[in-house]
Amino acid sequence: MKDRKHTHTGNCQLCGRIQAVSKKAGFVDGVIAKHGYTVEGFFNGVCTGSGYSPLQISRTYSDIMIKWMKEEASRWQKHHDQLVSGKTNPSEVEAWKDNGYEREHIPNPRFVSIWDHPRQPKDLVKIVKWEDANKISREKGLKAAIHNAESKTKWLNGTAKDLTALADKVYLTALIPVKPLLEVVVKAGVVFTRWDRRWLVRDVQVRRAQGCGPHLNGKMIEHALVEDLASFKQHWTLVRDVKRCLTKKAKIASC
Repeated sequence: MKDRKHTHTGNCQLCGRIQAVSKKAGFVDGVIAKHGYTVEGFFNGVCTGSGYSPLQISRTYSDIMIKWMKEEASRWQKHHDQLVSGKTNPSEVEAWKDNGYEREHIPNPRFVSIWDHPRQPKDLVKIVKWEDANKISREKGLKAAIHNAESKTKWLNGTAKDLTALADKVYLTALIPVKPLLEVVVKAGVVFTRWDRRWLVRDVQVRRAQGCGPHLNGKMIEHALVEDLASFKQHWTLVRDVKRCLTKKAKIASC
């Protein structure tokens, strides 16, 4: 049997999702591994619950965030009530034309061309101060601000409620054990199924990959000489593809 790098999983104290528990100095039971990110040459957008003990072990960070969410919800609710009563107004709003159907736009200073900045819009919606806005812009801006404050209040209260319920449920319960992975060995005599046919591994050699795509072509990789048990035809394929068939992860074409 071959073990994974982590042996247990647990709930993140912030997002609540089940994540791998990694070993870390000073933490007997480990901490939640990095998650909630995208890889764009670097980690972007890591969940701030990463690096803390799983919720099964501690709820300190959860309780701090729940308190903050409730305070933020109260602040947004107060702001919402002030907007509705007319005691306050948005400082800035989108500029609308007097017909009420078209926003005003200004050139985007960052835009060069669709080839250099494919994600940058050519024009931006014009933003004006409340004092300089026309009647239509003020009406639409106030309505949008009220909706935004109401949405944030509802989301913060709902998230705090859900996280509290999760913490009450899983705190001081056992971490979730991870099943060990089976170690798949490809050698002569191994039989596997692919394309609804049975194949026999005749030999395993390290060969130069060809016809496998630019990321593999030219590299010295383990290949398996496989034989169709129905037609007795033979061909070379990647050992990793045979492993995938043995673990029933995929039926993929040979090299």
